[in-house]
Amino acid sequence: MPLSASAGAGEGESVTGKRNLQAGRRVQGVMMSREKREKNGVQKQEQRQAPQKDPERLKVLERIRQLEREGRFDVDAEDDPPTLPLEPDRIDYLRVKPASRVKVKFSYAVANRFVDKLLREGKLVLKEIRGMEHLNGLNSGAILTCNHFNPFDCFTVEHLFRISEHQGKRQLFKVIREGNYTNFPGFYGFLFRNCNTLPLSQNKKTMYHFLRAVDTILQRGDFILIYPEPGLWPGRISGAGVHGLYRKARLSPAGADGAGTGVCHAGGEFCRLEECV
Repeated sequence: MPLSASAGAGEGESVTGKRNLQAGRRVQGVMMSREKREKNGVQKQEQRQAPQKDPERLKVLERIRQLEREGRFDVDAEDDPPTLPLEPDRIDYLRVKPASRVKVKFSYAVANRFVDKLLREGKLVLKEIRGMEHLNGLNSGAILTCNHFNPFDCFTVEHLFRISEHQGKRQLFKVIREGNYTNFPGFYGFLFRNCNTLPLSQNKKTMYHFLRAVDTILQRGDFILIYPEPGLWPGRISGAGVHGLYRKARLSPAGADGAGTGVCHAGGEFCRLEECV
């Protein structure tokens, strides 16, 4: 009996040992599985945090490098769609027609609400405003210039004009490319066509009306916004893994500042070339 009992105890210990071994393997398997899940989770988190480089943005960056090497600073870095020519009868530069005035009033109401929303949601951020006294001090018609590195540049200048002392007394017109007026689609196309824009044109008769309108606008004391650079080279773009595609001083065509010396922007501000050298 003792032998039998001893044998029974040994068999029980063997069974218990197997169970412990199996349990240990299960625990080890659980630990390895947990470590694997945690490792995968860290990898996925790192992948989520790693900035994804947008192929389109990289193409723009390479295009900017090419244009910089060639010294073609006034050419758009992004490919624009084919431009439809602007005929003289398709533009009321001074918005003298009743229908044009209604469209201007309505489009500005829509645009102002849009800009206010951008500011409220932090999609358009004005960190600092300097030199507002110079704008407020203008007592005649004037041409305003702006760097062109973001599609929202015009919204920024419009907002500054709206909070200036000229709001309600004078108007701000914007010179834009022909295609932005004739064949830009959707919401932005509506604003391009109706928010006191002055589209350029490849049509000589249209440009004759353009120049006459510019003279009238300045003579009556209103303002005109132009981009002396003048092409859009994207910069300070958040998201897509690209931030600030172009930050260097960028030459404008000679005479763009009205003095024949050209202008450039360095550190986000315009200066004459002789001051930047």
